[in-house]
Amino acid sequence: METANHECYLSLETAKLLKEAGFKWFINSAYRDGVLVHQKNSLCDNFNGTHYENSNRHEFFSAPTLDVAQRWMREVKRLDISIIYDPTIKSKPYIYEIYDVDEKFGDIFGIISPVTHSTTHGYFCTYEEAQEAGIRKSLEIILDEGKNNMKTIGREYYVSLEMAKLLKEAGFNRNCKYAYVIVPAGDMPTGEEGMLIEYVENVNWVVKAPTLDVAQRWLREEKDVEVNTLCVYIGDNKKYSYVVFRGKYNRETIDEGFDTYEAAQEAGIKKALEMILKNGENEKINEGR
Repeated sequence: METANHECYLSLETAKLLKEAGFKWFINSAYRDGVLVHQKNSLCDNFNGTHYENSNRHEFFSAPTLDVAQRWMREVKRLDISIIYDPTIKSKPYIYEIYDVDEKFGDIFGIISPVTHSTTHGYFCTYEEAQEAGIRKSLEIILDEGKNNMKTIGREYYVSLEMAKLLKEAGFNRNCKYAYVIVPAGDMPTGEEGMLIEYVENVNWVVKAPTLDVAQRWLREEKDVEVNTLCVYIGDNKKYSYVVFRGKYNRETIDEGFDTYEAAQEAGIKKALEMILKNGENEKINEGR
């Protein structure tokens, strides 16, 4: 954590995580080659990345204040970080808790099931230390969850953004409750690329996001492609695999073991879509279902 003019800024390590999580807000501070710098006369959203000045290469990471980063987590990533004061612990009276905003209020669009986290030791000396630790833990949650590209709502598994784009290219046009934002927010509803929202008709900035089961059924009914998910054992370890059938003799099998049924299911759907698109069968279908 860095301080300047009574403001507390994210540490360099947390700023790197923030970049990885997709922070794009306009701010006037950044780490330049590891040193906190400020741009007095302009606001920049392009601090993150490599820039060249007089042929010299510099590495930049946006460095918002703790308050701005906390608000970004709440408004964009829908994780609310609360700092709590415990007067019974005099030496380290501050603790943080993290809540999934959408789960908390029952309006579920999230990638994370209900979350409440505290630190390993539980308490911090200052409010700002707890605040930074909470932001960092929130970012770790988001990035860890992002390794699994599928989104979950309740007990339903939805295709990833990459898969949704492939489905659209292959002609998928069935009715869906949810969709992914594919254009950054400007004068549109708040959101960033990849955010799962309720489907909005007649706009060009969303792509439909069916459940894995709906996508699998569409392939079977409209493309005559069967995706079968199988339970396999690798030694004593239970894993999952898939087989894609296209016609009687055209078959694609993957022997790699997946940890979950849904991971193998999504991989099989992706393989089927790649087979379809490779053969140029991406006609648009207006099923209206």
